[in-house]
Amino acid sequence: MAKIYAPNKAYNGITATVRFINGEGETENPKLLKWFTRKGYHVDEVKDEESPQTEINTISEETTDSISEQETVTESTNKYDGLNVDELKEIAKKHKIKGYSSMLRPQLIEALQEIESE
Repeated sequence: MAKIYAPNKAYNGITATVRFINGEGETENPKLLKWFTRKGYHVDEVKDEESPQTEINTISEETTDSISEQETVTESTNKYDGLNVDELKEIAKKHKIKGYSSMLRPQLIEALQEIESE
C-alpha cells in the first residue's frame, strides 16, 4: 500500500480511480503510483504495516504502461472555481444532467466532473 499526497492539501475527490480525503489517497497499483509521481503528487510507499515509509524517487519510464491522460478531478475543480452556481447550472443543463436545478455548487461541480471523466 502506498500513500499519495495531492498538491492541494484540502482536496477531496477522486483522481484516476483513487479517492482523496484532505489531500491524501492510497493505492497498491504500481502503474498509478508512477502516474501520480509524474503528475507532481508526492508518493510514499509502505512495504508492510510495521516498516517505515520510503519515498519513491525514480520511475522507469520504459516499463510504464500507458495510463489514460484523463483530466484529473483537481484540474477540473480549478476549471470551475471561478464560476457561480448559475453558470454551473447552465453547463449542467447543456450536458443534460438530471436534477441540476436543485443541486448545490459542490454537487454541480461533482456532476460535471463525472460527465467529463466518461
